[in-house]
Amino acid sequence: MPSRMYAEQLWEFLWRPETLQRWAGPDTRLIPKSRSRLVLADPLGSRRHGRVLGASAHPFGAAPNSKAFSLSAELEAATGTVALTIAVRPRQWEEGCRLRVTERSLPDPAARQAAANFWQDALRRLDDLLAEVAARRNAPRQALIVIHGIGEQQPGDTLAALARSGVVPPGSVTTADRWVKPDSASDSFELRQFTFKATDRP
Repeated sequence: MPSRMYAEQLWEFLWRPETLQRWAGPDTRLIPKSRSRLVLADPLGSRRHGRVLGASAHPFGAAPNSKAFSLSAELEAATGTVALTIAVRPRQWEEGCRLRVTERSLPDPAARQAAANFWQDALRRLDDLLAEVAARRNAPRQALIVIHGIGEQQPGDTLAALARSGVVPPGSVTTADRWVKPDSASDSFELRQFTFKATDRP
């Protein structure tokens, strides 16, 4: 799977607990550390167990500080063990890197198909997650926190007055383009969020 991230960035991103749960499944346990136990769990409840043999980084290509990363593990199977490799390498002629997952010594066609289905679904979720992260980076949002005492003003009046004061470009915020409502991120009814329509101006 190709990615526009640098190899080191993607490798670190893969193993964050909060992102691992998103792409590999909420019950998957996988730490890139030698001798750690691993569990691969699909959404239907199927689980495979094993252990990590090692994780490493090594120089790759002619570019300075360019590295490739790999994790090797073994999974328990009815007829022995299955070799699992997860590798991230820089792309030689393009920006970014490529992620490759390989399983070897699968016992039969049914096991091969099950493994392919698991990793195809996981990589599809990872691709969606990376697109979500890129979208947030390309369209940043800013927050302005206003703290004031409780008076007789209507909820949101202070925020609306602040918007009209020139914090946003004059004339860009009209009554029809602004919304004041309880802050859904908080359990406190005293908090309000003020949203206004985006403009084309930088």
